[in-house]
Amino acid sequence: MPDWKQWDHTIELVLDAHNFSTKVYPLAPVKQKQLDEFLDENLKSQHICPLKLPMASPVFFIKKKDRSLCLIQDYQKLNAMTMKNAYPLPLIPDILNKVSKAKAKYFTKLDIHWGYNNMCIKEGDEWKAAF
Repeated sequence: MPDWKQWDHTIELVLDAHNFSTKVYPLAPVKQKQLDEFLDENLKSQHICPLKLPMASPVFFIKKKDRSLCLIQDYQKLNAMTMKNAYPLPLIPDILNKVSKAKAKYFTKLDIHWGYNNMCIKEGDEWKAAF
């Protein structure tokens, strides 16, 4: 991930927000194995790090159309305590339209998809996105 910048994404909580505990969903052995593999892989690549936090969001799996499993983070409680942003992230199709109108000479969809999904969270707000 890039270095922290002043424009990094912040997660602002409402004034009366409080710590919460969430239910840990029991996983079937196959799903538990896949979760362990996901955690091991991402810990080794340093995309995630182990933390002990006052709040966290549970995870579970859903099946995709191809029958593979997709890891889902349940942020419902955190979303309920989050201040709504007046300026949400732009949709990828809107960005593509703006770039095409600017008559860009060199451009790929990968540039937008990579940058869009790899925004930094403001230093100190990382714990709010924990699972």
